[in-house]
Amino acid sequence: MQTAYTVLILLMLVGVSRLIGRVVPLQLPLVQIAAGALLAWPTLGLHVALDPELFLFLFLPPLLFSDGWRMPKREFWHLRGPILTLAVGLVLFTVVGAGYFIHWLLPGVPLPVAFALAAVLSPTDAVAVSAISRNRLPTPLMHILQGESLYPLYDLRTDTIKPLCLLPFAAYVLAERMEVSGILSAVAAGMMQSWLDLLPRQTNTRLLNRSVWSLLEFAFNGLIFLLLGLQLPDIIKAVASHETSLWPTLLYRGLDVVAIFLVLLALRFVWVQSIWRLSVLLRRMRGKGEVTRVPTARSCWLLTIGGVRGAVTLAGVMSVPMLMGASAFPERDLLIFIAAGVILLSLIAACIALPLLLRGIEASPDDKRRNEVRDAWRKTAEAAIHALETEEVNPQDAAQSALAAELKARIMSEYRHQLEVFNDSAEAQALAFQMELLERRLRLKALRAQRLELYSLSRHHQIGDDVLREVLGELDLSEAKLGQVK
Repeated sequence: MQTAYTVLILLMLVGVSRLIGRVVPLQLPLVQIAAGALLAWPTLGLHVALDPELFLFLFLPPLLFSDGWRMPKREFWHLRGPILTLAVGLVLFTVVGAGYFIHWLLPGVPLPVAFALAAVLSPTDAVAVSAISRNRLPTPLMHILQGESLYPLYDLRTDTIKPLCLLPFAAYVLAERMEVSGILSAVAAGMMQSWLDLLPRQTNTRLLNRSVWSLLEFAFNGLIFLLLGLQLPDIIKAVASHETSLWPTLLYRGLDVVAIFLVLLALRFVWVQSIWRLSVLLRRMRGKGEVTRVPTARSCWLLTIGGVRGAVTLAGVMSVPMLMGASAFPERDLLIFIAAGVILLSLIAACIALPLLLRGIEASPDDKRRNEVRDAWRKTAEAAIHALETEEVNPQDAAQSALAAELKARIMSEYRHQLEVFNDSAEAQALAFQMELLERRLRLKALRAQRLELYSLSRHHQIGDDVLREVLGELDLSEAKLGQVK
């Protein structure tokens, strides 16, 4: 029962933190970390012991599955170059550069362990930066950060071991059994699910999936940061357990964290600016320089500061095994302390720096996306009207034929008044019932015609996945309101 009580308390606190975040001038991840630390205060004394393997299995697959599901595929493909240079090139650059720096700064950390820590600190959290920037980041930069966060290329373990909510776990376990990356398998499963989710006749499934996964994503991200706060006292205690004094030790370790964080920022800025300028140079050499905007210092800093560390980094460092063979994993407590410190610093730096960098940038809507939405609604409406015009009804008499024609015109225009109130006679009630069924059937036919036109626009790459989901979501809701029509 104690475990059940703890889970319920944490879930309740996740919801309460959302309310607190609306009234205090702090971003939600920081509020949740502070709430977790408050719960772990000696007077309250809530303690949660985390098993590394279980932590990795419970948190990483659903979070990465959700990111893969949400990422717009067209934008992912168009930005594949910058995304791959960040997700692969920058990770390797960071592992080597930060790994050697960590080993030099902390000689007690073996070089392989320093490389592992640098790998854990490489993944970014697009959800956290989106919350901090309040969707004011330029759309291409936000898509690059989303795509980068899909590929956390690390695995710190010493050896390897329906309903949609189980799919990421199934993909993870199956990949591990096949001795390939369960992490990347969860990402791939999410990206494939986004394709399957857009198939016809998936209305009820889509509505259920969206509501369930919105809740799960919020709960898992909130639990991650709450658990970080809960672990902070134990992390601090473990780091200072072998030292004679607490505060000098924390001061020196804190300076180590600041130094590592600054090196990570420097490496990321150097990589972003170098690769960006190199890509501009290559495009100019190929004669495409006129369509490429030269990177500004503000853009480079937005991509640098926007690389916030969050749930994936914490899940990765918490998954570090307790033992390596028969001996304890080297400096495991120090690794967790450094990772937790880097997460906190990256969140604080983003909360302070992103609003300053975004100052003067109007939060104007994406014109291309807005035009795609407008065109999608216009073309699907034309398809619906055409379908209604060609619809043949076979009423039993002339009176019903006139009513059916009027009803079709009312649906096509969407500006007519609702059906007139019928009197209480049995005959009028029967007629009203028949007309209601006819209206629902015609509306359903029109909605399905809109959906088919929407799929056609997507297949011909005239709209992106995000536009497709927005319009499709509203069509699904409209169809759900009609209910089952026989």
